[in-house]
Amino acid sequence: MSTELDLDPDVARADLEDSGKLTHVVRGLPGQDTSAMVRNAYATGTVLIALCGHRWIPTEDPRKYPVCEPCLAELQRIRGG
Repeated sequence: MSTELDLDPDVARADLEDSGKLTHVVRGLPGQDTSAMVRNAYATGTVLIALCGHRWIPTEDPRKYPVCEPCLAELQRIRGG
């Protein structure tokens, strides 16, 4: 059983719904298409979980906001960087 997460930080991001908006990196399972998860969550209102542990429903274009630093740090840790 692999513990590696399938992440694409360029497309697997979504926005935070509070006043301090950030772009989070989605937590997915191995082999899971995280960009599809984000699109589905946007369409259906499904809650997503970020690498930093934040839970949210995507509602806006994530490219408008800065990336969450704890998410980036966790992504680097997972990828061995």
